[in-house]
Amino acid sequence: MFGTLASVLGAILTVVFSMRAKSAAESASEAAKLTKEQLGRMSILTSLNEGLRIASDLNERLASKNWEIIAERATGLRLIISPLLTSNPDFFSEELNDNLVQLIGQVKDIAGVADRVRFNSSKEPDTTRLRRIVSDQREVLLIAIEQAKQRLAADDTES
Repeated sequence: MFGTLASVLGAILTVVFSMRAKSAAESASEAAKLTKEQLGRMSILTSLNEGLRIASDLNERLASKNWEIIAERATGLRLIISPLLTSNPDFFSEELNDNLVQLIGQVKDIAGVADRVRFNSSKEPDTTRLRRIVSDQREVLLIAIEQAKQRLAADDTES
């Protein structure tokens, strides 16, 4: 009789401790998910800041007409911004998403111009116009950085 009672009590304790362990595991999983999302959002801000740095350097390279580096910087900027939009389609406002898509297209065009000058001995383009385009796109990046900071702050207050 005591053996049966001990077995039943053991089974009940096993179920209780299993439920507590499951609850703790679910809480840990949720915390890990929130941390991963927060790190992903911080990565967006880091990438935007890197994009801003590259855009500034691109503008300087356009002033010095260093076409090889211009092509490299323009491509690098495109490769930073494009994955942000595909991985986080709802992070930015629709208008800012459209502006970032335009940025991607414009820096792709600048890289193409630089390659044509380098490899086809094409006539040098109007660097003043290209610099104005890059300056305008720097403004888009600054707006994106501000919007990302606001989004991160709002997410922090919700957590």
